[in-house]
Amino acid sequence: MKTVFSFIVISLFGLAVSIAQTPTPKQAMAAYEQAEYEECVQMVGKVLKKAGGSERVKLLLYRADAYYQLSKDPKLVEKYPNAVELATKDAMTATRSASPKDKNIKKFRPFLDTISNITIRKGMALYNEKKYSEAKPIFLQAGKIDPDGMGYYYAGKCALNNKEKDYVNSFTPIAESQYADFKSKRPKFKDRYNAEVFVELIRYYAQVNNYLKAQELLTQASEMFPNDSKVRELKMTPIMLTTKKKDPKTKKLKFFYEPYTSEQITFADSLLNAHKSVIDALATEVNKKRPAPANISTELSRAAALHAWDMRTINYFSDAGVNKSDATKRAKQAGYEGKCVECIYIGTKNPNEVLDAWLKQEVSQMNITKPDVKQIGIGIVPVAEHNSIPEQKNEGFFWVIVLGSK
Repeated sequence: MKTVFSFIVISLFGLAVSIAQTPTPKQAMAAYEQAEYEECVQMVGKVLKKAGGSERVKLLLYRADAYYQLSKDPKLVEKYPNAVELATKDAMTATRSASPKDKNIKKFRPFLDTISNITIRKGMALYNEKKYSEAKPIFLQAGKIDPDGMGYYYAGKCALNNKEKDYVNSFTPIAESQYADFKSKRPKFKDRYNAEVFVELIRYYAQVNNYLKAQELLTQASEMFPNDSKVRELKMTPIMLTTKKKDPKTKKLKFFYEPYTSEQITFADSLLNAHKSVIDALATEVNKKRPAPANISTELSRAAALHAWDMRTINYFSDAGVNKSDATKRAKQAGYEGKCVECIYIGTKNPNEVLDAWLKQEVSQMNITKPDVKQIGIGIVPVAEHNSIPEQKNEGFFWVIVLGSK
C-alpha cells in the first residue's frame, strides 16, 4: 500500500515539476525580444498548439524571424541547415491565418518582404532554366507571404508558359490589389503595376464567355494603362461589346449582336488599307476559281477583318466566334443583310498558298466555288507573338474570307 502511495506522490511531484518547466507564450516571445533565438524556436514549438488567433500569428512570426536570424549566424548554419525553409513555412502559415486587420503582419512586413524576395530569387533560378513546374510552387509560397509582391505574378507566368488554365488564380489577386491601390488616394506600389496581368485575364474571361468580367477588367486596365498597346488592342476587339441578356420571348439568356461601332469600323478600314495589295491579289485569284466573279463588299471585308482581329487578340482559331457567332451574324453586325459562309487560314503571307490550302479542303472549296455567292470580303491580320493556338506558325497572317449571297 505504501508503495502505491509513494508512486502516486512521486508522479504528482514529477507532473508539477513538468508543468512548472513548461514555457508560456509570453516567455517564448520574451526569448525572441532578447535575441535568444534558439530558445525562442524551442519554446514556440512547445506552446504553439495551445495558442490561437492573433497570439498564434505572433508566435509564428517570432519563430519565423528567429529561424531567419539563425540562418545568418555562421556558427549555427550547420546546426540549422533548413532554417530559411522553416522560416518561409512559418511566415506563410502566419500570413494565411491572420485576419486582415492583424497588426502583427504590419509590424513584421519588412521581414515578410525579405522572406518573400528570398523565395522569389529561389524560384527565379528555376524559372530562368525554364523549369516552370518546379518554380511555380515556390512562387506561390512567395505570393502567400506577400500578396502584393511578384510571387503570384511569376506563378501565373509559369502556368502560362506551361499552358495551364490556373494562371487565372495567380493573376486575379494581383489585378484586384493593383486596381484597389490605383484607386486609392495614396498608391503604394505604382511602379509595380503590370498591364500583362489584366490583358491575360481579359482574354481568358472573353474565351469562357464571361463578358461582364472581361469588360470590367478592360475598363480598369484602360484607366490604369491608357497608353499600353495590348490594352488598346483589346479595346478594339468587337467581341468585348457583345451582350448576353434575356430574350424577351423565351426569357432565356442569349447573345445579342449589336452593330459595330463607328470606331470599330474605322479600325477595320485601317486594317484593310494596311494590307490592300495582298487582299486584292487573293480576291483576284479567288474569282478565277469561281463560276462567275463576285463583287468586293465593304461590309463583308470589315466583318472578315474584325473576325481576324478577334482571333488574333483573344487567341483562338475558329469559324465560330467565342461568343458562338457565325459568319452571317458577324456580317449583319457590319451592315450586310444576307446569308454568308466563311473560310479561315493561319500562317503564311502568300495569298496563293492560302487559296491552294482552301481548295484542297472539301468544305472550303465548296464555299469558294458556290454559284449563288454574289459578294466576297477578305480580311487579314498579322500573327501575334502571344498566340499559343495549335495552328499557330508564328508567322504570316490570320486570313478570313466571307462569301455572301445577297
